[in-house]
Amino acid sequence: MSQLVFWIASSDPTRARRWETLMTREGWTVSLVSDPAALAADVAAQRFGLVLIDWSLLRPRPEEVLRRVKAASTGVSVILIAGADAGPEKVIAALDAGCDDSFPDDIDDRLLLAKVKAHLRRILPNLA
Repeated sequence: MSQLVFWIASSDPTRARRWETLMTREGWTVSLVSDPAALAADVAAQRFGLVLIDWSLLRPRPEEVLRRVKAASTGVSVILIAGADAGPEKVIAALDAGCDDSFPDDIDDRLLLAKVKAHLRRILPNLA
């Protein structure tokens, strides 16, 4: 039976490790990836999960990366982690291309955890 997996797709190893620690403390399975192709392959091997992906990993063609990840599994939710360099237009484009939500990259860890739990309650209420 598949379990919920959290993928942290980040070009910032310090933030990725911090968020990995935060989520594993909740008892969640976490996978760190730094390449969109590896992310899509890993997502395809799972039934459902939640992806936190840096804007930097979506460049230069965010629509293509998001399409591959979302096509890999219908049970995946993608949350964009956007830095100041992304700006509103790029965040809107990512949301239009398939991201389910967007958080700033400097989000407080406690707020990130609360938002992820709220997201889980909406999409997978029995796992939250």
